[in-house]
Order: sequence, then structure tokens, then C-alpha cells
Amino acid sequence: MRTLRTVFYFSILLLLAAAAGAQVHSQIIQGSELENFLLKAEFVDAKTLSVGITGPKKVTLVLDGETRYGVWKTVDEYKSLMKFDGGRVDVDFQDSWKSEIAAYEIDKIIGLNMVPATVERTYKGEKGSLQFWVDSLMTEAEHKKTKATPTNPQLFNELMYKTRLFDNMVYNTDRNLGNLLITKDWELVLIDHSRAFRPQSMLKSPKDLERFSRSLLEGIGNLTLENLTAKAGKYLPKPQIQGLLKRRDEILKLAKKSAAEKGETETYYK
Repeated sequence: MRTLRTVFYFSILLLLAAAAGAQVHSQIIQGSELENFLLKAEFVDAKTLSVGITGPKKVTLVLDGETRYGVWKTVDEYKSLMKFDGGRVDVDFQDSWKSEIAAYEIDKIIGLNMVPATVERTYKGEKGSLQFWVDSLMTEAEHKKTKATPTNPQLFNELMYKTRLFDNMVYNTDRNLGNLLITKDWELVLIDHSRAFRPQSMLKSPKDLERFSRSLLEGIGNLTLENLTAKAGKYLPKPQIQGLLKRRDEILKLAKKSAAEKGETETYYK
């Protein structure tokens, strides 16, 4: 009886998400059950990943006999001016585990459903972010190399548009083809947000914003200083929250401008 009830409620959630235009993952990547597991599970193994320069670890987690995996990050670096090889300069640079949690909390407010569950944990006396490990078919880098065709190219392109909107809003300076994960069902999962968030009011790459999801525009419209402070204020200082809201406003303006110039059909999708 309990199993039937669970299936019934999950089916209702799928229908509601579909009606709202949200991405529905065949592999569940968010939710209170996953968050509870990440918060309570025991760390039984940790191995440094070969990707990433800040030493993220893939950890084995066990709770009540169930084994799952996560990504553990403890990096927490801030510089007013960061100089990179090649001459690039980044103002108000940060690389922090706190941003990983903030990105997830903001995803939940706006209904993006593309950032895996991420929580704060302490391991071996050090605080950090613990993110659910998502099984993927390939990265976008591998997709480009193999030139594989998505099962639904239109839907895949729409997920890319959502990704670009999210990255502009959170000012993600580290999006690359290696941290865009593609599942076996051609769903997109967004990881690596430790270098996101800045106080700047301007968008990082406004030219990338070509089409807009109506449901996601409605979602980002729900962001306020109050709910951002309540959900992410522990991890983002007020200037970063204010900068995010200003960038959100710029995105909404761009969408309206595009609709006026190109027409709603060319600008919006569900």
C-alpha cells in the first residue's frame, strides 16, 4: 500500500512539473530525500578526482545499508584581483564551496531542476559542500567530439538556453563543456558552481541569451532579497545577492526587448 501511494504521489509530481515546463529527470537529482541522505550519511571513502584544480573528491556515502556517492569540496578562496596565466584578470574573484550550495538553493526557488542536491557538511573537522553524484552518459565535451544526436534535439537546445540564462544570472565564470553532464536520457545536469556569484550588475554574456523559457522567466521573477537571504544568505554576502537581483532584472528586460523586436514565437518557449 505504501509503495502504491509513493508511486501515486511521484506521478502527480511529474505531471505538475511537466505542466509547469520544468525539466523532469528520469534520475532524481534533487529533493528532501536526497538532501537527508547527504546530511546524515557516513563518509566511508574519499578519492581525489582527476578533474578540477582545487582537489574535489568523490566520496562514498552509506546510510541505513544504502550506498551512494557525492562530490566533496572545501575550497574557499577570495581575491579582489585574480591574475591568470595568459593575462586574464578576474575582479572580485572567488572559488568557494559555499557557492555550490547557493546555486542549488537558487535552482530550487526558480524551478530549474538542473543542479544536483547539495548540502553543507563537516568532514574530518573541515566544512564543505557535499553534492549528489549524478551518473551521466557523457559530458558536453564528449558530445561535441562524438557528434551524437540527442533523442529530442529541440528539447536539448531548450535546456542549453536555460543553462545560459542561469549562468548569466549567477555570473558563473567557470562554465565549460566538461561540467555540463548529459544523462542517458539526454537530460542536462549542471555542476561546478564554486566560481559563480559576483556583486556586478552587468550580465557576463548577454549575447548568449537568444531564447527564453516562459516558466523559467516566471521562476526568476519569484526571486526577492528576502527569499534569497533566507535560503542562500548564509553562503552569499548581501552585495552578491543584490548583484544577482540586478542581473535578473537585466535578463527580464532582454526577454521583453527580444519579444518586441523578433516576436513572441521566436523569443519564448514553455
